[in-house]
Amino acid sequence: MLERETHQEKAYQLKNGLIGGIKFLRMRMKKERKKTKIRMVPGTNVPYENWMQGWIVTNQLKRRIDWFNVFVWLVFIPVFTFFSWYGIYKLVMWMLYG
Repeated sequence: MLERETHQEKAYQLKNGLIGGIKFLRMRMKKERKKTKIRMVPGTNVPYENWMQGWIVTNQLKRRIDWFNVFVWLVFIPVFTFFSWYGIYKLVMWMLYG
């Protein structure tokens, strides 16, 4: 009877990850992986934990004005939009009133 209780107790502990089992091994492997894997931002000695931290550091290092994008967003797109709508307006007026 004592043997059976011990066996049931051990089965319960294994099932719930108390002494070994899959859950325990996964948790241990996850902890070991976190301790050994230190990722660095490319080209620097700055460590990061997730992609967002690495992206922020990369953006801080590459801060400069891209004048082509400024021109496209502030000049080309508004002018193109205006003349596109103006062209549609003129086409409709021509079709309606000749």
